[in-house]
Amino acid sequence: MARPVLDHRGQILKFLGDGFLATFDLAQRSRESVCIDALAAAAQLLEYFPRFNAERRAAGKKTLEFGVALHLGEVLYGNIGASERLDFTVVGSAVNEASRIEGCAARCSARCWCHRPSTRLR
Repeated sequence: MARPVLDHRGQILKFLGDGFLATFDLAQRSRESVCIDALAAAAQLLEYFPRFNAERRAAGKKTLEFGVALHLGEVLYGNIGASERLDFTVVGSAVNEASRIEGCAARCSARCWCHRPSTRLR
């Protein structure tokens, strides 16, 4: 599942239960380029999952539900926590918004939700 994200210059920060959190770095690239890569990764994931589930079903295994939530925004990243427990992660309102979008997509059984931020792509 991680391959489409990695192939499109994204990074998987963490696997979370039945999903993962990925980022696409805006530091050296245009917003448009990052959005194109994120959408391409999402499209590949959406193509991959029916085949993945078909193979699991044929093997008598449980299938997985899958959806994608995309949001563009600025985050803070780095080692966050306490000296006894540091975690490399991202924080900020964009992370919270992405989580809420994912929750809405799951409740609506949507396969892909993309949120357009209020700032326009240049």
